[in-house]
Amino acid sequence: MKLFKSFRFLNLYWLFSDKLIRIPITLLISSLMARYLGPADLGLIVFAVSFFGIFGFLINSGIEEIITRNLVQEPENTESILAMGLLLKFCGGFIATMVALPIGYYFFTFEEFLLIVIVASSGLFYGPFILESYFNSRYESKFIVRVGLFIFLISSFLKLIGIFFKLNLYYFVFLVPLEILLIALAYLYLGFSKTVPLKKSKLNSVILIDILRDSYPLIISGFAVTFYMKMDQIMIKSMLGNVDLGIFSVGIRFVENLYFVPMLITSSFLPMLVEEKSKSIQDLDRATYMLTSSTLYICILISVSFYLFSDTLIVFFFGMEYLRAIPILKIYAFTLVFTALGVSSSRRLLVENRQNLSLFRTVSGLFINLILNFLWIPEYGSIGASWASVISNAFASFLFYGFVPSTWSIFKLQCSSFNPVPMIRYYKNLNFK
Repeated sequence: MKLFKSFRFLNLYWLFSDKLIRIPITLLISSLMARYLGPADLGLIVFAVSFFGIFGFLINSGIEEIITRNLVQEPENTESILAMGLLLKFCGGFIATMVALPIGYYFFTFEEFLLIVIVASSGLFYGPFILESYFNSRYESKFIVRVGLFIFLISSFLKLIGIFFKLNLYYFVFLVPLEILLIALAYLYLGFSKTVPLKKSKLNSVILIDILRDSYPLIISGFAVTFYMKMDQIMIKSMLGNVDLGIFSVGIRFVENLYFVPMLITSSFLPMLVEEKSKSIQDLDRATYMLTSSTLYICILISVSFYLFSDTLIVFFFGMEYLRAIPILKIYAFTLVFTALGVSSSRRLLVENRQNLSLFRTVSGLFINLILNFLWIPEYGSIGASWASVISNAFASFLFYGFVPSTWSIFKLQCSSFNPVPMIRYYKNLNFK
């Protein structure tokens, strides 16, 4: 079985190159902003972004993976699939904005509400982001990488201007929707310039219903994921205040910046899993093992590095004012290991059209996370929230599969992925053509 072909690695190379360029710049800008704004104002910005992020499941609803899968399986329906994806993406963003605003107005102060209004306006611009699915399905991510990186550099430069001229926090919050708008416009330009079949797009109710039917478990699952990834930050603000939220956000920032590692690897090779499934279940199992094991050991290496060097990283990038973020980073780093297992297994479920199981596992993780946060944040503060994230992630991404008979095969594959020997043998004998 030719598991990995050179053009797939080239596609992954572009995706990783983008992130490897972004990471040092992001850390530099984040550290400068954290030092300039201080924990309190930084906490306010994190709060506004986290609050709207709760409704992000309506935007990043899981239809992206469904669209990618369908584009691989049904190339003859490309125009209609893209049209339906564009419509659903836009509607999701619009609904997310319209739901977030009245809730923010009712529950929070006027200053907090204004910040939410600014951030939530970004939801109106996400429609063209569906083009990422089109280019991913064709292993042509280099186009979206170039565009996204260019906009990112513009946004970073604008943040530096804000720091240099000592502008207030509203300036930095306005940059959130501005960056999304610029990316959306650039994607539209890219789509038409690269002859993506948008002009011939057709509305097709049958395809729309099929996408909604396949993606609704992922939509609800996405809600559970975003809720338990963002709700801890909302709860920290409510129970402990803006300063503690600012410190917590610094502690988890390194890990959040590297969540892209397992997600990019598994998303980039989703078309490959679809192709292997069409051959045999044995080919799909081997592909799943290789993908999971490779992703897992990369994330283990990153997590251990964060644990060992957390003191140096926090002090160097953010200063002594954020010393309390060190134990948070030490603990939170290991969520990355279970995220690697979780995203790999979710891609397997998607290929087998069993997205409903993704829903059950993430909802179970959500309930565990909420219960532990309610119990541990008042008692242990941000440290309790960090442990709650690790434990809930471990259950939802790994242990859950051992409790459900229909997913025992996936659980066995996850367990076997801890054995690196077959992976090492494969890479040792790999022959690139």
